[in-house]
Amino acid sequence: MGFPDRLAFIQYWQAHLLSRLGQVPLRFLGQVSTQALAYLTFAAGLLLLVAAAFPGMALRLGILEPYMPLLLREGFHLSSVVVGALLLGLARGIGAGMRGAYPVTQGVLLLGILVSVLKGLAYEEALLLSGVAGLLWVNKSAFRRYGYPLTSRRSLRWLAAGLLVLGMVALLGEMLYGSEQFIVRLGSFASDADAARSARALIVMLLTFLAWLGWTWFSMPLPKGMVLPDQRLLARARDFYTKVGNTGYSYLSFLGDKYLFFAEGETALIQYGQKRNHLIAMGDPAAADGRGVEAGITAFRHMAEDYNRVAVFYQVDEANLHYYLNAGFALLKLGEKAQVALRDFTLAGKQAQKFRNALNHGARDGLSFEVVQQPLAAGLWEELQAVSDAWMAEKQAAEKGFSLGRFERSFLAQCAGFALVRQAGKLVAFASVTPDFVDHEEYRIDLMRHVAGAPSGTMDFLFVSLMQYAAQAGYTWFDLGVAPLAGVGESAWSRQEERLIRLVYQYGNHFYNFKGLRDYKNKFNPQWRSLYLAYPRRASLASILLDVTALVAGGYRQVLMK
Repeated sequence: MGFPDRLAFIQYWQAHLLSRLGQVPLRFLGQVSTQALAYLTFAAGLLLLVAAAFPGMALRLGILEPYMPLLLREGFHLSSVVVGALLLGLARGIGAGMRGAYPVTQGVLLLGILVSVLKGLAYEEALLLSGVAGLLWVNKSAFRRYGYPLTSRRSLRWLAAGLLVLGMVALLGEMLYGSEQFIVRLGSFASDADAARSARALIVMLLTFLAWLGWTWFSMPLPKGMVLPDQRLLARARDFYTKVGNTGYSYLSFLGDKYLFFAEGETALIQYGQKRNHLIAMGDPAAADGRGVEAGITAFRHMAEDYNRVAVFYQVDEANLHYYLNAGFALLKLGEKAQVALRDFTLAGKQAQKFRNALNHGARDGLSFEVVQQPLAAGLWEELQAVSDAWMAEKQAAEKGFSLGRFERSFLAQCAGFALVRQAGKLVAFASVTPDFVDHEEYRIDLMRHVAGAPSGTMDFLFVSLMQYAAQAGYTWFDLGVAPLAGVGESAWSRQEERLIRLVYQYGNHFYNFKGLRDYKNKFNPQWRSLYLAYPRRASLASILLDVTALVAGGYRQVLMK
């Protein structure tokens, strides 16, 4: 060929077609998915367990008889059963890409190679285990996650597959030895004592698998910081909302039912709940600006994926949709939020006639309005409790959570105050005013309740009086809250999921007054802002919606009882 030097030869070979074709298998080996590796690990465990049940093992045990005591050979045989059962368990961690599962699985595979040879020269098993270990080693960079949810559908499928294997091995023993394997003396040791060996293997296999399940349940790490906040952490959150930034849902942190996630450098704060493998954030990240919002979204998704969870954002504002799209989320419209522009609010003119009517009607019914600030007197707390209890009894409902406040004194003590409506001195309706962390931008109320005997139009009187109060206090907007499913699926080009939700809006009034709620809020001439669900594109939307509903309702049972 006449290559001037060795370097030129190497460069020629690297550029040659045959060399490039030869690199294809190596590239393939480096790109095996963790799910495929999990299947191989599970199959290796299955092979070891099935092989341990067959009587042909006695022939190879006989070959080793002159060189190794029988009890030692039996010990290696049971060790292979332990290895097989552990591989069934470890397969779930391999599929999840857990960094902790990788070294443990490699150690178990190496032990399996050793005991496969020593138990009876089972070189076929040793070769298979070596191949699996090699593939894991080539792909070790894929194992970078810290944990996985134990109650996800994938975990339950894995558990069902493991139990199926245990049952299959037990059935195989029944087919090979009949009922003898269940009644033989377990202490019977001989090269041809196949039934006793199979029975011992079955017991060891079951105990090992159960032990692995128990250890996993108590050792599986939760996402970092996933502990419900104490008073110290809530004080830290309040400080963040006051000094850095907040959202319209920030006050819900003080329910204490959501975890708090601070992005690195405390540039953003996200409150979220968990159902199964879903980490569901309430609203947009609280941050000082758009960059902080974007950084919070990215950090939260990375955190969720590190633990094999699915990051979901519930009721995000239309102004931030581009940040979610940039982070790879899909969007589903959930409804619309009503906001009244207080700088345009007036009781004068023809359009304000309905507002004046509400106030005049309330005055004729002897209604009075006031806003009280914290702290409240003990007697007022008792009055509020009585109204709330009467309202709950009338509605035959239970307190919600997550995205809605509830009558809980420790939570309500964090609000700014209460708007009260009295009739002849008796409290007949109230609304809690959410904390104003920074400025007078938006006036928000949360808990609204009234007694059954309150005069007709009491809530209209409350809302108009509050708008008048907030406008005089210098606020820009008055938040009337969300109209669920409003505006969803109206376009001819709406997604199939949104069109299905539209049917719920149109025909689901038997369960929830969707249309009536929007119509009621619409009479205050609000501006409507769309709210969305942001979720990873390949995630199951039906599963996410079920978990979000259960989180708000307080559990799956409460959803089914509706």
